[in-house]
Amino acid sequence: MVVSDGERRIALVVADSIGFARRLLGPDRDFTAEFREQARRLTGLPPEASMLCATHAHSTPETLGFRPLREYPGALAWLETLRDRFASAVALADRAREPARLKRASVRAEGVAHCHRIIAKDGSIHHYSQRPPDTEIASWGVTDPELVVLLLERPEGRPAIVLTHFACHPVTVQVQPLISADFPGVIAALVPQTPPGCEHCLFLQGAAGSINPVRDTSDFADVARYGLTLAGAMLQLLGRMAAPDYPTETNRVGFAQTTVSLPSCPIPPPAPLEEAVRQAHDWLLSVEGAPGERL
Repeated sequence: MVVSDGERRIALVVADSIGFARRLLGPDRDFTAEFREQARRLTGLPPEASMLCATHAHSTPETLGFRPLREYPGALAWLETLRDRFASAVALADRAREPARLKRASVRAEGVAHCHRIIAKDGSIHHYSQRPPDTEIASWGVTDPELVVLLLERPEGRPAIVLTHFACHPVTVQVQPLISADFPGVIAALVPQTPPGCEHCLFLQGAAGSINPVRDTSDFADVARYGLTLAGAMLQLLGRMAAPDYPTETNRVGFAQTTVSLPSCPIPPPAPLEEAVRQAHDWLLSVEGAPGERL
């Protein structure tokens, strides 16, 4: 989507992806900068006015750079095409701009997310489902159940674009061989089907931190449940915002950016890890070929 107040324009591209490493196309290239520059050539938008967002779905191609996806046959060409399509989407959205007004609403969406890291009274950190049974809990962690909905509405009252913001990692089906947009994909598919004239819905990932779905990694049935729960809450808000006397937001558009560098934890000593690898290797050699024990 591209939004303008008559003086400034901003572009927002949301992709069903886990994220985009700047060095995704190679150590001497910058994926985000190349997308922004291409969008600038097509629309005249300042590069810093285009934002590329990811829903952070874990069941999508590995574009964060943990492994060099570009080295797989055909992957580099696919990534460059993806970059080009992002820029083309900005150009198409820019050409399709029409007058609109902005409305905002929010609601607490319970039963979808929880914090998967808890802190014991002795200071130790545990996964929610893997804590020892006698653990004394000091903190159950932090969640953010607020579901925020922005509506860009045509002057005649017809909804055009819906944006939603929610903090929860889409990890519901991360351990399986299929590509999935997880519950943000369900939201993006369901919401535009109901309000007449709605063009599309964008999911903006919140500061998820250690916030996971309540059943963590489970199955596609939960993908549908979480998506339906959040989409239902959104549609309820959209029904309220559709009223002609619902207040509109100010029509000023702006953008800002900053780079934040966070300190890393100290790297643990390698010796214990090397010893664990050696023991595992020795064990594999000892059981190789043993009936019922082959991995």
